[in-house]
Formats: sequence, structure tokens, C-alpha cells
Amino acid sequence: ESGCGPGYGWQATGNDGEEICITIPIDKDTTVKQLNIDVRTFTLKVKVKDKVLIDDKIFAEVDMDESHWDFQEKKGDFYLLVYLAKLKGVQRWESLLKDKPAIIRSDIQTAILDPQVIDVD
Repeated sequence: ESGCGPGYGWQATGNDGEEICITIPIDKDTTVKQLNIDVRTFTLKVKVKDKVLIDDKIFAEVDMDESHWDFQEKKGDFYLLVYLAKLKGVQRWESLLKDKPAIIRSDIQTAILDPQVIDVD
């Protein structure tokens, strides 16, 4: 369970893949006030500064109350991590977004750890 989209990568995390982690490269000066993250049971919107990265229906239902996000710094690069808690934890996601073909990459772990920072200006 992993893939990528324009400006992000995603993969199942946790012991049994009960969460989906979306990794978005960001500028190091990005602040909380410049983020708009709206997780709903069936939809997700992620906006960084003035750029909407995701605004669509997600593959399956998520638990809004258990979903969360965080910042991460790794080797001088900065990321926004959005964790979606699956309502059906064992359900395998074929893609992040509903009715959108998945872009599956076997090297997604590398892509998530070494991405290019997106230009959100």
C-alpha cells in the first residue's frame, strides 16, 4: 500500500497498515498558520501556503478524530506528515484518492525520504 501523487507520497503505516501516512515536502520556513488541513470521513484537503495539494474524495473512510498531522525534519529536509486513521484498519488501499488511478512505485520509501521540495510560492 503505497504510491505517489503530485507533490506527495503515501504509504500504509502501523503494525497492520491501520494508518495511511502522506508525506509532503515543504519549505523549512513553513508555519502552522500557512497550512489548511481538513480531514473528513470521506474527503481530504491539504493546502500549503496558497497551493492546494489535495482536495478530493479519499479511497476509503477514515476516523477523523484519530487522524492527525505533524512536521518532520530529516537530513535537512522538511516534511508535513498527514496520518489518516482507517476506519477499516485491515482494508487495503489501492490508491490514496477515490476513482483516481494509483501511481505505484516500488521505490516509494526512497522517494519519500529524498524528495524535491515543492514550490508553494
